[in-house]
Amino acid sequence: MDSKNNFNLISYSNTNNTKNTGNTIANTNSANSQLKRELFCSNENKNLEKKQKFKYTSLDLEVINSWNLPKGLKLHINKDHLENSLRNENDGKIYFGFQKDINILNEKPYIDYLLQPKDNDYDNKFIGIHFEIRYDEINFKYYIKDLGSGYGTFIKLIEPLKIKNNLLINIGDTFIVFSFKEGEERNNILVLKIFTGNEQNEIYEFNSEKKNIIIGRDISSDVYIEDKLLSRKHCYIYYEKNENKNDNKDCWFIKDGDLNGKKSTNDTWLYSLEDTLIYDQMIFKTNHNLFKCICS
Repeated sequence: MDSKNNFNLISYSNTNNTKNTGNTIANTNSANSQLKRELFCSNENKNLEKKQKFKYTSLDLEVINSWNLPKGLKLHINKDHLENSLRNENDGKIYFGFQKDINILNEKPYIDYLLQPKDNDYDNKFIGIHFEIRYDEINFKYYIKDLGSGYGTFIKLIEPLKIKNNLLINIGDTFIVFSFKEGEERNNILVLKIFTGNEQNEIYEFNSEKKNIIIGRDISSDVYIEDKLLSRKHCYIYYEKNENKNDNKDCWFIKDGDLNGKKSTNDTWLYSLEDTLIYDQMIFKTNHNLFKCICS
């Protein structure tokens, strides 16, 4: 579930090779495919917006898959704490991570739930708080955020995601960092930094004339990545002009799957660098564990 390669979550902005394809590849997608994509994305956005409007007071994390946790295990969280918490504090924050020899040392636990590293070689490297879940009593919402000590916390994308500067996406064994070219007033030139397990890192640049940018294992993709865990057409990027008069920045979006709505096999994942709103049935992965969020 979690990728192993040379990518560093803390300093992921270094790369060497440059490849500019934005001005040379023609847009060959038909008007029908464009309309189908817009309708598909619109319906998914509406469904997610409905989920995000609900108010919740409790949250269950259900184990979907794990290297060591029982499948179907549910961790119950209320607005104050996690049931059977190691830290045993009622401060509205839940810390997940790895604290070595937690049952031997006399030190007070600083985590609420122990996530054991799969590889013993990583014990010392990944000591600390991996991610936190907190409750917002004003909005009645739960939020999740990675804290940089573990394998990373990644949210499964089910809707088009607006691309921000330094956004990090994981697909297969590959990481992609997005940024906007400096000096461009409307963010109309998008830069992709590709980090793969074979260290063949590259940079791509695309301008807004390229309406749909396909990323995948198919050699005809606009961004071709030799990664056996990717689908042939794994995800795509598209550009939309911003009609908001108070904001002169145009918008790029990333969407899992192909232009016809077929989802990728291994999904597209957002790194939770900032507080990410938790909604019912949301799926996230961390430390070789896959969880589903059940809100009520």
